[in-house]
Amino acid sequence: MKNTDMIAWFVDGQEGYTKDYWSTDNVAPIEDTISNLTDDRPHRYDAATKKMTFVTRRPLDTGDVAQDFLVPLNEELAMIYGHAEGSAAWRIHDEYGVWTLRLSEDGSVVEGALDLTELRRVDEYEQHGWWMWSAWYVVGLLLLVTKRYAKKTWSLSHYLHAILGYFTLLVTIVWASKVIEWRFDTPHYILGTITLFVTIVGALSGSYTAATMKIYNGDKDWAEKERIERIAKIHRMAGYFMLFIGNLTIMSGCFHYFGDVLKGDKRKILGAVSMISFCFLVILFETIYRLRNKFSLGHLKTPKVTDGGKVKTFTPAEVDT
Repeated sequence: MKNTDMIAWFVDGQEGYTKDYWSTDNVAPIEDTISNLTDDRPHRYDAATKKMTFVTRRPLDTGDVAQDFLVPLNEELAMIYGHAEGSAAWRIHDEYGVWTLRLSEDGSVVEGALDLTELRRVDEYEQHGWWMWSAWYVVGLLLLVTKRYAKKTWSLSHYLHAILGYFTLLVTIVWASKVIEWRFDTPHYILGTITLFVTIVGALSGSYTAATMKIYNGDKDWAEKERIERIAKIHRMAGYFMLFIGNLTIMSGCFHYFGDVLKGDKRKILGAVSMISFCFLVILFETIYRLRNKFSLGHLKTPKVTDGGKVKTFTPAEVDT
């Protein structure tokens, strides 16, 4: 958590201890140079429930403006808790929550009225989501159009396809590295990891295909091995898989952020809307492409083989008719 004053209670076996921390970022916090916490009584361990009770105090104004939050009176305060089991060391919490409160001069505490959804929002996650959606939905469709449907302007489309592909690769690596956690306990983390590696394979195979085509001179030995065709096929299959898995990851990301981070926000449906609309547009583009090709070639008639199934030759006049 960024710029957060923290009180941490640790339980190690039947021993407990309290520490004062100041968190600067989404990493393990730094223990305060001066602790301003006081335990009112010894920590009490209940063997029956295996729980420990802590009662800790600290001044509202500790005088330590560098490593403590000075608690104001009669103002809405955002609070957060996190809990983890299995280790007394810092690690990702098993559960967490937020609430708000307000303190008054007489010492009373009342529940605050801040918007909890707004408090749960994480700017870094939202930027990650928008960049990934742009790369895999918007640019993903452009990648398909430039290579599949814009063949009349092949040279321009080829270079544009390459630029868009490198853009997607760059965005995926940069924005994945900003939030990456090597954990596989949710579908989004699993799909995100797969997308990262598939994107690298797709970019490398595309670069190799383009380079091979550029130096290819049609000599017999090279042509017999069909290296270009094999690499191009790998790139094509990786490309289609990239588009599918990338948008599937976008959908799972919406489910994870709105459902888990924002605690059941109804906007998680946007993930399904994004995936369904992407598939719909791909089907629409392919349908228009095939129908256009069918009707644009409809005036050509394929001669039928006759003479008992034997190959029949046609004169130019017959072909013209």
